[in-house]
Amino acid sequence: MSFTPQKLGPGHLKFGDTGSEQEFGSMTTATSIEPDIKEEDPVPMLDGSNYVEQGEILGTLKGTFYQDYTMGGLTAWTWTNGGKNMPFEFRPRNDSDMIIKGSCMIKPVKVGGDPNKANTADFEFTLTSRPVMEKATASTPSTGS
Repeated sequence: MSFTPQKLGPGHLKFGDTGSEQEFGSMTTATSIEPDIKEEDPVPMLDGSNYVEQGEILGTLKGTFYQDYTMGGLTAWTWTNGGKNMPFEFRPRNDSDMIIKGSCMIKPVKVGGDPNKANTADFEFTLTSRPVMEKATASTPSTGS
């Protein structure tokens, strides 16, 4: 099997319910989903074995975006939706069939930075459901970046 490394993008990052989702891929300079497994400590059993509860896969959706200082921009959106559990869809490349869906807790991001510069803000949203990797179907739009 041959392998060709791929670059991230163009792709998309959407938040919200289907039909009312908002696309933020054009504002982000870096985006990644970083799964993590929460594992419980082993519980010693009478027979000498250990019982380990099945781990839960969660993690974070993180990245960087350019700030804008309007109420319709991504910066204000994080403040308006801070504390809300929001569905997301992350597609690393529109020409690929990989889509990752889940839900995450939105956190407000920093506002401001250096004068006379295009400032960025880092975001890190905790996953609140196990992320699901799906194969895009023919009905899944391949644009939106």
